Amino acid sequence: MRSEFLTGYIKKCGHIVLEKAGVKGNNVFYTVCGDLDEMTDEGNVPFINGRTRGKLASGFQREIIGGISRYGEDHLFTLSEKPASDDDGNPLTGPEMNFGSGCAGIFAVSENAYVWTQEGSGMCVIRISEVLGKSRVIKCLSSEIGGDTTVALAPGSILAVCPEEWADEQLLPEKKTDNAFLSLISVFSAGDIRDDAFFDRVLGELTDDDFKGCMAALAVKSLNI
Repeated sequence: MRSEFLTGYIKKCGHIVLEKAGVKGNNVFYTVCGDLDEMTDEGNVPFINGRTRGKLASGFQREIIGGISRYGEDHLFTLSEKPASDDDGNPLTGPEMNFGSGCAGIFAVSENAYVWTQEGSGMCVIRISEVLGKSRVIKCLSSEIGGDTTVALAPGSILAVCPEEWADEQLLPEKKTDNAFLSLISVFSAGDIRDDAFFDRVLGELTDDDFKGCMAALAVKSLNI
């Protein structure tokens, strides 16, 4: 059985870099995003512009894609221990990554993903997967303490980087039988996600006018081959 990575994102404000590739039969996905509604080019808040995003995209092609071409999917675990760097020496992955503030991300290869978030970033990483035939939402990382971890991927699972306040209110309700929660889970179903463009629309349906920041998600879909 083969699988493919389907990706989606929504950005009301903040920054986002999202890349996807196939390398020697391996699915590869890399995203960095941040919940920044106060970003300006003045003051002490770093201004994220096209040049910054370009440097990260270049680093993805050079360091991440190049490493997977040479070493295979094990390169993910190498980068989780010692991240590669961009041209200025800044880490391309991990909680110490210097990409403005509010930084969090996902780096996935084949059947595993490395996820991270900065302490105090306002961003969390959640996972939606099937448990005993029912969809469950699990918060992998919180911005309260930050950090990083590696998680296993399987067809039907979804990883998302999103504003933590939104996740707590919309995806992690106290009453798991709440109709809003159930409808959100059904929309997030990886089996119903046809392509990247459709996934973007799905994420747009999940957010309302009060949503601030940005969100990037990765769905693993079985090709049944």
